Amino acid sequence: MKFLRYLTIAALLILVGLALWFLAQNADAIPPLLNGLLMVSLPLALGIWVARRYKQDWRLYGIGAATFVLSQVLHIPFNLWLLNPFMENMGWSVEGGPAQLALIGVALGLSSGIFEETARLLVLRRWLKDARSWAEGLMFGAGHGGMEAMLLGAVVIYVFLQFVVLLGASPEALAGLAGADNVDIVQGQMDAYWGANWYDHLLGALERVSAMCFHLSAALLVMKAVVSGHSRWYWAAVGWHALLNGVSVFGLHTLGAYAVEGILLVFAALSLFIVVRLRHSLQEFTPEPPAPAPLEVTPLKPATPSREKIEDSRYD
Repeated sequence: MKFLRYLTIAALLILVGLALWFLAQNADAIPPLLNGLLMVSLPLALGIWVARRYKQDWRLYGIGAATFVLSQVLHIPFNLWLLNPFMENMGWSVEGGPAQLALIGVALGLSSGIFEETARLLVLRRWLKDARSWAEGLMFGAGHGGMEAMLLGAVVIYVFLQFVVLLGASPEALAGLAGADNVDIVQGQMDAYWGANWYDHLLGALERVSAMCFHLSAALLVMKAVVSGHSRWYWAAVGWHALLNGVSVFGLHTLGAYAVEGILLVFAALSLFIVVRLRHSLQEFTPEPPAPAPLEVTPLKPATPSREKIEDSRYD
């Protein structure tokens, strides 16, 4: 076992050394790789902070992560097979002007909001019946938003590795990999990827920070709905989710990436405001103890002592 452990450590050190050597030779590769690593590591850092600061169990984080995955099991097929064909039949297109773009943003935003917030609601009602505090809601939301960020970060790293493999490839090699008809397309994608500014590559990590702040607020809004028994808090979470996604879709095609990231930072600040505002009301919640069972009073019948007992109770 020790040999296997040492062999694993040695292999990891070799891989790290090779990666550092490659990055030293190709400084342009640092920002895109850093973007993916941040998208994976920041959600874990958030989970560690919440767990230590508020003494929370990682089980809540894991259930929150699973909640996001389960919501996408229905959300993605719904968009692919129902929502997207519906929008195509309606003639909606991102090139169709602001009105059509706004409709697309509203449709996609509502789709995300309904599926993800409903998944949160069902999990809190059925599987996390004992989680009702503000800190537990934070851990649950950190897992949900964290899983989304980590999955996207894994995709970013996968794309990075693909472009690393193609780095410096000749046109003949690209033709063998992508086909002769696609060489110009692939070359254009590579030029755009490696020619981007370093801060452009980091926009993905910045977006995930804003999104994780949002998921904390949405999880607490849904928990407030469960605790209070008022559905308006659930619909507030759905609307908040739809607004965020809708503005992102609309802004990306009209204002550009930088403006959208600025808008998302405003949403992040508002989300943190919601988190702080809900802290007092959720911390005050304490489950009501079960009502005691009604006492059954049996009427007493007057006792009729026997003559023997009366005689025995007399003093001599």
